[in-house]
Amino acid sequence: MEPQRRSIPKSAGERLMTTIVDDVSQSDPQRCFMSIPRSSDRNDGLRDGSYALIARAVNRCAWWMEDLLGKGAGFPTIATYLNPMDFRHVTLIFGAIKAGYKMFYSSPRNRLKVQVALLEKLECDILMTPEQMSDTTRGVLNSRAMRKFILPDLVFFFEDEPVQPYPYTKTWEEAREDPYVVMHSSGTTGTKNPDPEARHSCCPRRLPTFH
Repeated sequence: MEPQRRSIPKSAGERLMTTIVDDVSQSDPQRCFMSIPRSSDRNDGLRDGSYALIARAVNRCAWWMEDLLGKGAGFPTIATYLNPMDFRHVTLIFGAIKAGYKMFYSSPRNRLKVQVALLEKLECDILMTPEQMSDTTRGVLNSRAMRKFILPDLVFFFEDEPVQPYPYTKTWEEAREDPYVVMHSSGTTGTKNPDPEARHSCCPRRLPTFH
């Protein structure tokens, strides 16, 4: 049997990604949002994560950020060096948007002076790190004054306990130019810079059929 084709909403291309996640978590909560490895052994396969799961994780993350830092004003930048990567990356991006912040992800391959220069360009003084810090994190903390906060494990964000929805009421018109996430250029033609293409609106303009 062929999979059921979903119709494209009339508002496709003019919706916020955080709103899409919240809406689908209510209308079709078990729809698969992502698949993540069951363990570090690839033979164990993948575990599907539903829209209901990611919506709950994002709300828990946004509340955690507000409790820790207060409500963001002007989208302050939060840096983190998660290596190896896990699904906290996506959870932090969406949670930061709701709480009024923006995440900055820098390549762990960058030399220390590049990491510090990027943080200075972004005027970033907030660093979130797992309890087991990476060499990059240690180097940055030894080289620049940063406010360090310990990131909870992935299971904290994805636990099954219900969580109060974090209020996010911006319309597409209001939020279309809000920061989404900050990465950086490759630096092949000179100094690495925060990538303006990664600071686009938090609406899926390049993915109009994402629904």
